[in-house]
Amino acid sequence: MHTSARHLLCHLVALSFAIPTVGWSQNELLSEDFEGASVDTKLTEQGFWQKSHMTSGNVTVEKEESNQYAASSYGENEFCQIDSAVLNLTPGSVVVLSFDVYLESEQSSVGLGIGPGGLVPSIVGVVQGTFAAQTSRDWATVSHARSPSGVAVRAGAGQWIRIQSRWDLADNDGLGSATLEIKNTGEESFTPLFFDVQQSQEKASLNIHQEHPVTAWRRVFFRLKDARIDNLRIAIE
Repeated sequence: MHTSARHLLCHLVALSFAIPTVGWSQNELLSEDFEGASVDTKLTEQGFWQKSHMTSGNVTVEKEESNQYAASSYGENEFCQIDSAVLNLTPGSVVVLSFDVYLESEQSSVGLGIGPGGLVPSIVGVVQGTFAAQTSRDWATVSHARSPSGVAVRAGAGQWIRIQSRWDLADNDGLGSATLEIKNTGEESFTPLFFDVQQSQEKASLNIHQEHPVTAWRRVFFRLKDARIDNLRIAIE
């Protein structure tokens, strides 16, 4: 986990799918630590990462004071993707996503998702400063994590946070569902977040496209706005 709080230093180099990572027993689809990246270089100039139609700027590659790396961007929403072979998912797959985020402002956005090529996927992470799941199709539906008082749970700027999400692709009548857990630097276990005041709803809908089955999913996406992202892991449970 990072400890540096300097300007949004970023670095990225895309690693291929199915790379084994110590501590992960699942069938990995992606492991991206960004180590060995060319610093001060745009992400689109190295590896398999590329801009999508949702990108209005650039993600830069830099090195942090802690000698670790993180993808970062200022200003407008950034959206990069990796186009791989089909991910070998089935309608009954359960996928675990894990990644570290650092918000530069109270309105930052950062998220990770998977989905079909050419379409907006579901994303989990932080949306305009609040922990949330943002569904596919048009991003019109955002499920915010809620406190017992009904207030959207804010992520807070200026610190690294690890996010973990479990995607059950068979849940919710085939629309899929996602959990959201967080862990601050120094904490040993994740804290589950809830999507209702009663603190009983641990899942948000993924709103999976029924006309684009998960068997055809082939892309990993991440989204950045005034934020950093690092240590991306996606694996089949």
